[in-house]
Amino acid sequence: MSLMSDAQQPAQPSLLAAITPYELSHIPAHLAKAGLYDDLHRLLSLENGASIDTTLRPAVRSMNAWYVAAMAGGDLQMYLEHLNVAASVARDQTRQALKGGQARTALRHEARYALSLAAVRNVATNMSVRLLTTMVRQGALTVEDALAYVRQIPDARDRAEGLTTVLEMLSKAGSDADTPSDVATEALAAVSAIADEFWRVGELGRLAPHLPAHLGTQASSIAGTIADVSLRVMAFSMLGEPIEPALAKSVEGLPYYRRIAATEFELTDGAQSFRAEFTQRRAHAIANLIPFVREGAGRRITSAHWLAESYAALASESEQFLDAAISAAGRVGGWAAHKALLRSVAVWLTRSGKVNTALELLTAEAQDRSERLVLECEMAVAGGLPVTVAEVEAIPDPDAQLAALRSLLPLLSESEQHLAVAAVLRLTADRFPADGLTIVAPYLGDEGWRTAVGAARVLEDPEQRMRVIGVLAERAIALNQGDLPSVLSSLLSWIEDRFWYGQVVERLVPTLLEAAYPTEALRLAKTLPYPHRRAALIARCANGLTGTAREAAATSARKLAEELGTPGGRVRAKLLVAAAYPHEAEWELLDQAADLALGIEKGVEPLRSSTLASASLAFASHSQPTRALAIIDEIVDEFWRAEALTSVAEHGDVDSLEVVLESGRSLRSRSDRSRVITAVARRHAVLGSDALMLHKLWDEGLAAVALGSREECLHEIVTLLPVVAALGGFEAPAWIVAESSTTMRWWE
Repeated sequence: MSLMSDAQQPAQPSLLAAITPYELSHIPAHLAKAGLYDDLHRLLSLENGASIDTTLRPAVRSMNAWYVAAMAGGDLQMYLEHLNVAASVARDQTRQALKGGQARTALRHEARYALSLAAVRNVATNMSVRLLTTMVRQGALTVEDALAYVRQIPDARDRAEGLTTVLEMLSKAGSDADTPSDVATEALAAVSAIADEFWRVGELGRLAPHLPAHLGTQASSIAGTIADVSLRVMAFSMLGEPIEPALAKSVEGLPYYRRIAATEFELTDGAQSFRAEFTQRRAHAIANLIPFVREGAGRRITSAHWLAESYAALASESEQFLDAAISAAGRVGGWAAHKALLRSVAVWLTRSGKVNTALELLTAEAQDRSERLVLECEMAVAGGLPVTVAEVEAIPDPDAQLAALRSLLPLLSESEQHLAVAAVLRLTADRFPADGLTIVAPYLGDEGWRTAVGAARVLEDPEQRMRVIGVLAERAIALNQGDLPSVLSSLLSWIEDRFWYGQVVERLVPTLLEAAYPTEALRLAKTLPYPHRRAALIARCANGLTGTAREAAATSARKLAEELGTPGGRVRAKLLVAAAYPHEAEWELLDQAADLALGIEKGVEPLRSSTLASASLAFASHSQPTRALAIIDEIVDEFWRAEALTSVAEHGDVDSLEVVLESGRSLRSRSDRSRVITAVARRHAVLGSDALMLHKLWDEGLAAVALGSREECLHEIVTLLPVVAALGGFEAPAWIVAESSTTMRWWE
């Protein structure tokens, strides 16, 4: 059965209304086998007009005709298989074009199919477990249909939750003997892929009561992979497994609250505790939003995600909200992400000297004048596009006007800057004066600076006041305000919070050094509240000093780094201090930092992994990929492992990139894998690697980002722009935007 509500069914005779089930199932494969590739791409690009219920505003939009036909028969898996067939054809076409030196237009098809896959997964992601359960209960969906959608959810935690819920449904429905077992196996695999151990244990606890006996050993193995001792004990408890004496003894050394959690929860209490922790915040948010939706004021909820969650909650209470809930789910992860992609491509093209191509792209996207002017201001910063203050002031939307002025300020002449500063202060005076003062601070003259200091001191919000004082202190250095030490001391006296004081000092010290005030910079650096950062700033100041003052500051920085109480702090301090030293001394400090990081006790996570990642980054940035990779081999936390691998990829040579790629492929988290693979692809583009090699990496990177939701895919595909440009020329990134626009229209 189709997941589309009645209000979403085609409003006109479908282009494929006369097609038989056999034809629907087999035509794409036949076209591919016959070499009729253009026909295949056209077939999967056909559109139907469809009437949709947008909650309160009925409208007509286009939908992908082949998707509509497939879903009319309730066969999502068939549609996904057809997308994969067409994507494989497009890949082969691009490969042949690269070998023959021909135009690589099939790259456009590759992008479309990846975005289509992400869009379908986006539907699955946003059909919450609550909504799918409601649809099954109300007969709008079979359990098998729900399972087909749950299998497309990209996030391992959400997929595990969905599969466990479907497993419960199948057990109640008395499905075929093999089906619950298969789903339980899938759910257990999803649990094992959850990177965060807290969530992994929680979903394992939910699944445990529904696991068949033959999966018990596999579940115990997953529990055994939990590095955190208290969570590992809880995982074994939830599975009803005995706790090994050595593990039980290790619990005794834990803080009291974690020891209690690990040893005294009964199975049910433990599982419920995790589920309560999972759902508490979401339930609270939904409870507060539901009255707006019930009273017809849903438009006041600006987050598409929370609007969909609210409708799903109402649909579980009343069938009258079901259609609206389905429509709301389909709009999550929509145009905001597409606009961010458009912005990235337009700015990237401008920086690459392709201003006309960027302008043509904006015209093709048919933006309103306000949005276009904001983008043109960002393009002006990137180079080569004139925009005047008068044009910006004509923008009717005050927020858009403010964004445009903020981008434009650094480019303006002194006279135009005065006009822009006045406009910014006028726009922000009543709503957010602190933001206005922060924006204009770098462009103020003496009189304007004094006025701004007076305005900052009377700001009611203390955090806003401290933030503004900080940027005004930085401007005081540029203006060389009177007795500068006294001026800075007076301003800093208004910053009472330790965090904000540290933030301001870290900005002021480099500014003072650039303005040739090394003594004042050192005085301030010594007041920084964080010892490892203080050591780094003092070392940096030493480079601006001479004679005995320089030697004393350098000695002070190294001594401070040595005296820090925690291994992690000492490692970070040495890494930061090393950057301020000449070559030989720098390598000595880096080696010391690496040895300290490796000496942190195994199992102390994520401290050990994050510290090792910092050390590996230092070696990678110094063109020492082999040493960096040796350190990465010791990192067990996968988030930090991905961070470290990405840093090596950004600096690596061809040989090290191969090692990074293989290691990145083994990461459990899709987003971590995607980060590493796309970083390797980008680096190969920078190195000018062979086009066929680049295309292989483009394919792998594209496949990785397509496994995410639509929003994730659109954000992550930006990282592949240098790769697609290297393969298809500067028109290729514009193709990505066009295909994103098309798939947005089909699955809005």
